[in-house]
Amino acid sequence: MSAYEVVSSIMRYVFLGTLLYFIVLLIVRSISEWRYLRMAQRILQLSIHWILVIEPEKYRGKWFPLKEYNDIGSGSECEIPLAQTELKARHARIVLKNGEYRFSTKKRRYCEINGQPVIRRETPLADGDIIWIQDVCFICHRTRGKEGLDDA
Repeated sequence: MSAYEVVSSIMRYVFLGTLLYFIVLLIVRSISEWRYLRMAQRILQLSIHWILVIEPEKYRGKWFPLKEYNDIGSGSECEIPLAQTELKARHARIVLKNGEYRFSTKKRRYCEINGQPVIRRETPLADGDIIWIQDVCFICHRTRGKEGLDDA
């Protein structure tokens, strides 16, 4: 066996290995992109995307877009920050879980959704739900209206 034959055999396997690597990489990326596409489709089909503050007067008419995790509280690091209210720094949370937004709070913190006390650990939210947390009131909306309460 000559040196040329040895080198050509080695190069053949290197080429096949590289080709196989790129095929596997392409398959893995396709699956990953498919998962992201499915998640984006689920997000677009959600019943709510926005929170409108009704009370207190200082924040009335303020719209907040919902993200995957939304902390609500008086702390500045919250996604829905409401300083100078009776809320704790991180009082409650709205989380995207299994294709729907769910409201959760700690056990001892009293909250109401549509006039009913929140008993379950996580409560699913729908368009038009009214949430009371201490002195703060929100309304869940599918689409964002104009600033102010004309669209509430």
